[in-house]
Amino acid sequence: MCQIDSGTARFLMTRRGVQPTGLASLRGKPQGWCQPLVAPALLCLLAACGGDSTGPPPPPSPTALAFVTAPASSAVALSPLNPAPVVELRDAQNHAVKQAGVQVTASLDGGTVTGTTTVASDATGRATFGSLSLSAPAGSHQLKFSSSGLATLARAITLSAGTASHLTAHSALTQSATVGQAVSAPPSVVVSDNAGNPVAGLTVTFAVTAGGGTLQGASPVSDAAGVAKVTSWTVGATEGTNTVTATLTGTTPVTFTATAVAPAPPFAIETQFIGSANSAERAAVAAAVERWQSVIVGDVPSSTLDIPDGTCDARLKAV
Repeated sequence: MCQIDSGTARFLMTRRGVQPTGLASLRGKPQGWCQPLVAPALLCLLAACGGDSTGPPPPPSPTALAFVTAPASSAVALSPLNPAPVVELRDAQNHAVKQAGVQVTASLDGGTVTGTTTVASDATGRATFGSLSLSAPAGSHQLKFSSSGLATLARAITLSAGTASHLTAHSALTQSATVGQAVSAPPSVVVSDNAGNPVAGLTVTFAVTAGGGTLQGASPVSDAAGVAKVTSWTVGATEGTNTVTATLTGTTPVTFTATAVAPAPPFAIETQFIGSANSAERAAVAAAVERWQSVIVGDVPSSTLDIPDGTCDARLKAV
């Protein structure tokens, strides 16, 4: 038996029928009966221990990443991941590798990762991502952790819509309607989070803010597409601007405008000048047409007259 110990070869030796032992040192002078064993001891040292040129084995190299703490399989968009992901370095035999300074980066397929996305491993070979949040359309995504030369680590996460933060017009912002009548496109908005995901189940308040009109269904709830829509909007009884404003806590209000106009006449009066007409004559005719339109409210219904023959005026033929 032999070992290297601070440059000294130590040997356990026995003599026939005698209990052990003595020590032979390559550095010290052999004494007594141990002296003949110096040469065999040297051979043992060279053969069994391989000399003193070899050192400790090299540390294992990392080849992959593994979760120490995996993120949850579902998360809310733009909210911190809970629990925070912790990954560590592993070698080819899946053993932990204690190596500091290895850069690990988090990324998201089909979206973005916010927070500290690149973290260096510590002395234990672990990287902790304590401030990550995900921004992407609602649905399933792959959260990935990668490092140069190492196999990528992935986790499937299903994202849901976050907190409502935006109101966006879904119907036309401006339109017109006859006084006292309903607009053709009732006001509607889309409720969404900061990632653009529609948020369902929220009550949006619509209110008339100018013009004196009325609303039906003024407190709609957003549907699966995030849309909240009033049933109808009737503008005021006088010509001019009417407005309706949609509000939701935590968002910027949206205002819709409708211009109330006079009803169109049920008929049209066409004029034709025979010969030339100066500007004064044309203006006079236009004024007359306007007056006629204001007093004529419709057609006279057709009527049947039954007049006996010979009862008409002598100057007219019988009907």
